[in-house]
Amino acid sequence: MVYVIAAVLTTVIALAAVCGWRHTRRALIGERAARRISEAALVREQRAAAEETEAAEQVLRAAGQVLDAALAQHYQHHKEGDSDG
Repeated sequence: MVYVIAAVLTTVIALAAVCGWRHTRRALIGERAARRISEAALVREQRAAAEETEAAEQVLRAAGQVLDAALAQHYQHHKEGDSDG
């Protein structure tokens, strides 16, 4: 009789431990998946920000080239006007 009670209690404790372990494992897996999703979103945001920065730098370089060309043309006209007069 005592052996039966001990066996039943051992089985119940073992089942409770297995259920607890599975619950903890699932929670950890879910947490890890959420962290990976969050990290992937952060990487995407960083890439998008880097691409925006690069695009803005390209626009600024192009604007600088246009201004340089306009200034060069302006000074060329003044040089030509000075040599005529």
